[in-house]
Amino acid sequence: MDLTNLLELVQAPTLLTWQMGVMMLVGGLLIYLGIAKEYEPVLLIPIGFAAI
Repeated sequence: MDLTNLLELVQAPTLLTWQMGVMMLVGGLLIYLGIAKEYEPVLLIPIGFAAI
């Protein structure tokens, strides 16, 4: 790993937009509902992982 790859890795969190954050929250919510609340886990868990 050279310096340019390391700099790209460090700058990655600054490239997130609010839309990406909302999508990650929605995906996390779907995973939570599928695991903790057992609402259609076969459907919600894969959709949640795909959203993230």
